[in-house]
Amino acid sequence: MLDRTKLPPRPALVLGAAGLLPTVAALLVMLFAARAQQDMAFRAAATYGAVILSFLGGAWWGLGAARGHPRDLMLWLGIAVLPSLAAWGVVYVLTPLSVAVLSGLFLAVLWGDRELTRRYVAPEWWLMMRLPLSLCMAGLHMIIAVVRVVRT
Repeated sequence: MLDRTKLPPRPALVLGAAGLLPTVAALLVMLFAARAQQDMAFRAAATYGAVILSFLGGAWWGLGAARGHPRDLMLWLGIAVLPSLAAWGVVYVLTPLSVAVLSGLFLAVLWGDRELTRRYVAPEWWLMMRLPLSLCMAGLHMIIAVVRVVRT
């Protein structure tokens, strides 16, 4: 029988999936719009990706603070600030390479998601929700980086 406690709640799935839409829209603009709009879409996609990465760090902070063992608080809070710092670097030096790095960062944060889940700091369903979202964001940002290089 299916254990529903391990499935992400519907609101988390719906809102998580909706969070992909701005990146998909930016990619479509980069593929089909005029050059000026492509430039704006590239910046928007990178900035939005950085915001999402920072948001994830904030979620880690909240999980660590609320559910982590007090002896591990410094560890979880320290790890939680890393996505924001990395995201800032991406938009500070905005190039196709930095967006490719952003793609890699979406893959790297899966380690934190896995550890939070494995150590029972995140809900049981956390990784099942985060995995496809991070893979999609990684893929979309890599495509955006490649499109930017090809179209430049």
